[in-house]
Amino acid sequence: RVDIWALGLVLYELLALRRPYEATQDAAVMKAILFEPFIPLEQVRPGVSPALAAIVMRCLSKNRSERFSSARELQSALERFVKTHKGSEARKQKAKAWLESLRAAEPGVGSPAPSGSR
Repeated sequence: RVDIWALGLVLYELLALRRPYEATQDAAVMKAILFEPFIPLEQVRPGVSPALAAIVMRCLSKNRSERFSSARELQSALERFVKTHKGSEARKQKAKAWLESLRAAEPGVGSPAPSGSR
């Protein structure tokens, strides 16, 4: 289930625009991964849906048996989230505002790739 954990880490970093721990040195990062709780996604990005944050944090559980049992189970959870959280104009506006905040925080985020790049 390490693949589920790794995907959770990528999702966390995409949503939060930062790592889920404060450590920067290799040994400290390993210690944080093994023994310290992650900073809750909702605390780092208050606008993130609690349902999506719960999915991500479940992926990052230190207890292997608390993570999704398979990529298919995670896929199902993400699909349920998408089906129940799409469609409202207010959500679209909130997503647009969130994307704009990402662009302001990280120049180039969400911008089209330059012509000729892959």
